[in-house]
Amino acid sequence: MNPELAVELHFFAFCILWGGLVLLAYDFLRVIRRLIKHGNLLLALEDLIFWFIAGILIFAMIYRQNNGIIRGFAVMGMTAGMLLYNMLVGERLVNVIVKLIRILIKPIAALLRFIRIRLDLLEKRIKNILKLLLKQLNLACKSIKMRISRIYQKSLQKRQEKLKKRRRLSAERKAAKKRYKKRAAKTDGSASAGKEPDKAADAGIGQLRIHKREAAFSRISEEELKQILRK
Repeated sequence: MNPELAVELHFFAFCILWGGLVLLAYDFLRVIRRLIKHGNLLLALEDLIFWFIAGILIFAMIYRQNNGIIRGFAVMGMTAGMLLYNMLVGERLVNVIVKLIRILIKPIAALLRFIRIRLDLLEKRIKNILKLLLKQLNLACKSIKMRISRIYQKSLQKRQEKLKKRRRLSAERKAAKKRYKKRAAKTDGSASAGKEPDKAADAGIGQLRIHKREAAFSRISEEELKQILRK
């Protein structure tokens, strides 16, 4: 056989093979489209990108095999390869691959669905637990606030009672001092009028004066003053 004819036949067969490979790659794109829904705009964009990349690869193949010279029989060979692939394999391969992927996806999808249900239940339980914890924290905060307010109120009441006692004691002391001054003035007046005080009265007055000088006299009650004057 003529070697030039053998080279041409080899190149023609290679073009047929490339036509089938291009459609095989496009069928994988069709599989993805069947599994995942696409819009019209996305389909057009995918086709544009695919055929752009395929054109670059075909040109690279022709450049290597035939020094970049595009011939009619090369185009015919690629077209024949595409037709043969479409008639022999084409739709059947796509259907088989889609069915296999769906069969494989079913248990995975069921597992993912089961995991999602469990996660939803776990999320609900965690939310309920957090709600209960928040309620308990609110109750604890309220009880702590109530205890603090009670303690503060008790301390205020004690302070008020202490202040009242101090005021009452100071009022009693002032009243006792006034009574003592009045009685002392009466005793001084009677002595100046000519009455002779006896020794016991002098002793009592002396004792009263001594008690007046003492700091503890403010605590003497009226009964003690009467007993002192009687003596």
